[in-house]
Order: sequence, then structure tokens, then C-alpha cells
Amino acid sequence: MLLSTILLAALGVAISTTLLLLSISSAQTSAAVQNSAQAKSLSSACAELALQQLGISPTYLGSNTTPLFGGTCAYNVSAINASTDKINATGTVGQISRKTQIIIAIPSLSFISWQEVSDFP
Repeated sequence: MLLSTILLAALGVAISTTLLLLSISSAQTSAAVQNSAQAKSLSSACAELALQQLGISPTYLGSNTTPLFGGTCAYNVSAINASTDKINATGTVGQISRKTQIIIAIPSLSFISWQEVSDFP
């Protein structure tokens, strides 16, 4: 009787520990997903900031880094040729970064492409 009680208690502790560890893992995954979504939003916002800069000064080439909404936003505007510019924008939250690359016609600011990339070529 005593042995079965001890075994049941040990089983209960093992199940409780497993559930606690699964809960912690789930919370960490949830935080990573949330940070990834926020980093993507920051990347898009950063690309918009670069577009605003080009709207003010169509010949602008350069980069900027700005803290924004608990993360970091960085962009670089470079010329591909005389009529086309490229914007590389990165949003970072914690250890997670998301990247957006935009190719635009200058001076009209017409989009040729706007895409999320894993890294900049």
C-alpha cells in the first residue's frame, strides 16, 4: 500500500514537471513569434521612413538607424543605376530580425518590387 502511494506520488510529480516544462517552452515560442511579427512590422515601417526620405530628397543615398517601438529600425538606400534605387530595411526585436527589400524607380518612386528577404544579396 505504501509502495503504491509512493509510486502514484512520483508519477504525479513527473506529470506535473512535464506539464510545467511544456508550458515554459510554449511561452518562449509564443514570445519568439510575437517578436518576429513585431520585427516584420518594424522592417516595413523602416522601409516607409526611407521612402519618406526619398520623397523629400529624390537623390538621397545613405542609411539611418532608429530605435522604434521597443526595437531597432535600420535602412540603407543605394543606387542600382541612374533610374533605380534599392532600399534594404531591417527591423530587429531582441535577437530576431526581419528584412525587407524594395526596388523603386527614381524620381517617380514607383515600386518595381517590395519583398521580405532572408538576407540582402
